[in-house]
Amino acid sequence: MFDRDGWITQRATFHGGVLDGEFVQYEAPDVMSVLQRYVKGKLEGQSLFFEKGRVRLAMQYRDGVQDGETVIFGDNGKATMKAEYKAGKLDGLSSWYRPDGTLRRTSEYVMGTLDGDSGEYDEKGRVKERLTYRDDELIERVAYKEGKAVREPAGTKR
Repeated sequence: MFDRDGWITQRATFHGGVLDGEFVQYEAPDVMSVLQRYVKGKLEGQSLFFEKGRVRLAMQYRDGVQDGETVIFGDNGKATMKAEYKAGKLDGLSSWYRPDGTLRRTSEYVMGTLDGDSGEYDEKGRVKERLTYRDDELIERVAYKEGKAVREPAGTKR
């Protein structure tokens, strides 16, 4: 596909009328905004999304469904979020980062449900708060004040 000035805006491979191969979208001449791979009409492998030539989002697909690591990148090129997906749902550790790359927050998921520990961290990497979930239900909250743990039982759905 071309724009009115003749520059390529999209490039795709089809077999039998179905996307099957690389799909590329451009935001400007020779500057990609999307790079994806299709197999028989379904996303497969890594999908990359760019802004001004820099990767902003990387996602993994298997048989058309999000499956594997997803990473969001900040203006400085460092990851601001990393998450694991399985069969289209959050599954495993998700982590959020500050612009300087230090860990800000983590959460554990099992097939889209909070299950395990979630933590909030200060700029020096010390735990500020830990929440424990079982099947999306908050079981325990532990806040850390002046280095001391203060436990608070809970029973609240997220």
